[in-house]
Amino acid sequence: MIEIFFPTKDRNSELRKCIESILNYHTDIKVTIANCSNDYEETSKILRDYPVKEVLLNPDPGMNESFNVLISQLSQPLSLWLSDDVVLKRPLDTAIDYLNSNQIDILGIPFIDNIHYTDINWPVDQYGCANWIENGRRVGHFAICKTDILKTVTLQRETIDTQIFILFGRNRYEFFESEAFIVHDRYMDETRKNRKI
Repeated sequence: MIEIFFPTKDRNSELRKCIESILNYHTDIKVTIANCSNDYEETSKILRDYPVKEVLLNPDPGMNESFNVLISQLSQPLSLWLSDDVVLKRPLDTAIDYLNSNQIDILGIPFIDNIHYTDINWPVDQYGCANWIENGRRVGHFAICKTDILKTVTLQRETIDTQIFILFGRNRYEFFESEAFIVHDRYMDETRKNRKI
């Protein structure tokens, strides 16, 4: 029914936590991960410990191209992109049911955003979730999408969350107001050099 996908690069301890948190709540979910690590063999060893699909991308083509490759291979009706440094906090079932019952194409997922390397403090809602506002509407860093919609997107300069909202935000995107499904702990590392957040 739903496929979770994301690239990973040189974050093996975070990667284990991420995968285990997903499988803790969804033992039968399809998870597809692009291995972009410099030491890709070590990351491959970790991925073989779990029932996930590995897509080897070495040398690293960059985040957007990694997502483009993953999107082209999605096979389930619904898709959720994540980062390799997130932890799933609770099952996704209520969000999936909400998307399906309300005929929504793209559903923003509430998450707790802990940025450990800047002075940025996002405004938060009553649940402690990051309260991002774009063009007067609430948006999220992660979203569940109908896969056929997602496959119409080719990422270029914008990150996946920004481009999805730019393309579909006016009439096909809704944010799911609830407690957090995801905790995103962001630390400075090689993947974030020269980026503000």
